[in-house]
Amino acid sequence: MSHEVNEIIGRMHEAVVGFGEYGIRFRDRESEVKAFLSRVLAASRVGFIYGPFGAGKSTFLKTLASAMQNTGGVIFVYYDYNVPIVRESMPEVMVYAPVDIKRAVIGALQSIQLTSPFVSVNLGEVLKVMLGVLSREGFRDRLRSVEEMVFVFDEYDRYLKSKASDPNFRDLDYVAGAFAQAIEHADVRRIIFKELADRRLYFLFPISDQTALRIAMRLGGKGLTTPYLLWNLPRQAFREVINEVAELTGAKNVDVDLLWSLLGGNVRELEVLVVDYNWDYRRWLQEDVIERRIIKTLEEYERAGRFGSISKVLESLVNKGRTAARDYGLGEFMGQPDAVEGDYGLLE
Repeated sequence: MSHEVNEIIGRMHEAVVGFGEYGIRFRDRESEVKAFLSRVLAASRVGFIYGPFGAGKSTFLKTLASAMQNTGGVIFVYYDYNVPIVRESMPEVMVYAPVDIKRAVIGALQSIQLTSPFVSVNLGEVLKVMLGVLSREGFRDRLRSVEEMVFVFDEYDRYLKSKASDPNFRDLDYVAGAFAQAIEHADVRRIIFKELADRRLYFLFPISDQTALRIAMRLGGKGLTTPYLLWNLPRQAFREVINEVAELTGAKNVDVDLLWSLLGGNVRELEVLVVDYNWDYRRWLQEDVIERRIIKTLEEYERAGRFGSISKVLESLVNKGRTAARDYGLGEFMGQPDAVEGDYGLLE
């Protein structure tokens, strides 16, 4: 991708992102942007952006799309399946493009009725709208100037698991495989994407569930399938976020080092602590972490006979965490639940 990386990073660092009812500065991620542009947005491919729930995958991609939307040669089409915002089982479809194209496409999207929340069903309607707008008088030159189309299907794994009774992610498996086929075979690409078939096409799935990640591994190199790990914020950037949020909320005597030890740079968990528990980390630990997640989940697995006792479950968790930390090259295991492959549903 030929875009000026430093300019994109600069625009991302100017962005303000949501944190409860507040807005905070987007921080860090310079190395991630460079790696993402060089490894993922470099040739047509299927990409799986994975990492801990709450690590900032959605924020990263939306901020990147916003920073690139006025470059002229790239259009992002963003399906947001974030479960709380899905209305009547339909995703929110957003467009990141130069402002005139963006307005026209969004206006046209609002006029169509998506018949299903599944990507495999409604992608054709969205593409028809995109092509219709770009073929209008006044936009035809823009169609020729579009070099890249990036389709992002955010939280699709969580939607399938929690709302669509598809815990094995069959639709995700089917769709990702179809995209890989389209990338590898020009005739398939022309049937699906028509005038856009000769552009560089990217199909990105930010995912947290380990089962969904196994789909990426099963695809192997088909369609240049690329898994990309995005981890939590590093210590210094997370400290800056904590201090900014503390100032915004008027919190005093915040123990930054303790929060780093507890949260490991996970901004989503910090938001839960601040918004839902008003910085009361003792109550958060007791009610949200220990009672709601750990004890309830471990008791369910003990009753189901998966392990002989809770202590056996904990032993297995620790071993898996250490193995994952070693395999991912993350150094010392900080106890991140997703690092143990999501086998115990601790983040559901």
